[in-house]
Parts: sequence; structure tokens; C-alpha cells
Amino acid sequence: MKKLFIFLFALFIIFSCKQGSTQNNIQLVNDYISSVENLEFEVMGDLLSEDYIGIGPSVGDSVTKKSAVANWKQNVKTLY
Repeated sequence: MKKLFIFLFALFIIFSCKQGSTQNNIQLVNDYISSVENLEFEVMGDLLSEDYIGIGPSVGDSVTKKSAVANWKQNVKTLY
């Protein structure tokens, strides 16, 4: 019975997702990637939410929206 409940709950979650939201999210990610590739720092800042936090692999590697865009600018200047 417990497995049936979990299965039905998972099924409900899967079918309650809206395709439009998924497509919007995919487009947002594609737009962000494009702005990174084209060095459009203003667009990068516009696409990240104000409460964005990039969580790094180590303690202290997390960045905010402001520092994420600043890091990209600095990395491009010192890349080659």
C-alpha cells in the first residue's frame, strides 16, 4: 500500500508539471548561456534574479548575483 501511495504521488507530481514553464526555463538557461558566450554582462545581470546565489563545491565558493557577473568580467580579462 505504501508503494502504491508513493507511485501515485510521483505520478501526480510528474503530470502536474506544466510544459510551458519547462520551456520558459529552458529558454532562460539558453539566453543566459548565450549572454555568457557573447560577453553580454548586462544581460547576464538582468537574467539572474536579485536573490541569486551560486553555490560552489567548497565552503566559501558561493557567490551572489553581483559577484557572479563581476567574476565573469574579471575572468575574461585575465583568460589569455
